[in-house]
Amino acid sequence: MHGGAAWERMADFDLTPEQRLVRRSVRDFAEKELLPHVERHEREARYPLELIAKLAPLGLMAPMIPEEYGGSFSDVVSYGVICEELARVDWVVASVVSVSNSLVAGSILRWGNEEQKSRWLPAIAAGECITSACLTEPGGGTDLGNMKSTATRVQGGWLLNGTKVFISHAAHAGLFFVVASIDLAKKHKGVTALLVDPRVSEGITIGAFPMRTLKRDNVAEVHFKDVFVPDENLLGEPGGGFPVLGSALDMGRYSVAARSIGQAQRCIDLSIAYAREREAFGQKIGEFQMIQQKIADGLALAGTRRRAGATS
Repeated sequence: MHGGAAWERMADFDLTPEQRLVRRSVRDFAEKELLPHVERHEREARYPLELIAKLAPLGLMAPMIPEEYGGSFSDVVSYGVICEELARVDWVVASVVSVSNSLVAGSILRWGNEEQKSRWLPAIAAGECITSACLTEPGGGTDLGNMKSTATRVQGGWLLNGTKVFISHAAHAGLFFVVASIDLAKKHKGVTALLVDPRVSEGITIGAFPMRTLKRDNVAEVHFKDVFVPDENLLGEPGGGFPVLGSALDMGRYSVAARSIGQAQRCIDLSIAYAREREAFGQKIGEFQMIQQKIADGLALAGTRRRAGATS
């Protein structure tokens, strides 16, 4: 074995030229098209529908949906970069992409039948159908063992009852990804995944959930009372929702982590700029060792930022 063999076998964690281009392109879009509106939308508690509409023409709405369903499928790293750069400027717009790809469309791709894929994925990719994941409950979060929502078998489908909280995009969604139990005594073995169309389903009540921040996200509390869900909207098998939700949350955690890095980087960018501008006691505050230490700690917490073409 020659001396370079070990290095040749090492994984390369740098971005490819194409992924670097994705970062530059998404950052440019976010700063030009999103940033000028974020503060105003927050003050007005205004959901950014007109900004979300700009994602699909650029291929940013569906980076994990295959082209055969109208998406702009790319690699997982590029998807993370997209989530990161959008969240660096606007967490809400980034959340739309994250929820649609990681939780809802991703679940349909992995567990749905061809009819479900053909029905929902093109609309999601085109930006015509915003999605919402109705998972968290008042008493147990996403703890499947403590789930209280139920799906009761009836002729031709299921009756859905229960309450979900901290639900993003609910008031504007054209598709809900919902988990409920067909038998509470079975704990996680009773969990079942359902696709619910709120535009045609009776018995759904969407109420505002009081938030002190991210008011433009319109975080909601969603109540389901005897909501009929037809058999064709069952995702996977009855009682087989545990792996469906598990795979969704695996990719969901990835995109949330990417969005968090973007937010952390934005904090660092603003902190450095302010430290270079603000003066106290006859000098820029960035020249004080304590301020330098705070910024250094922030860089460390943000993962020291990757070597892959990011700028501070």
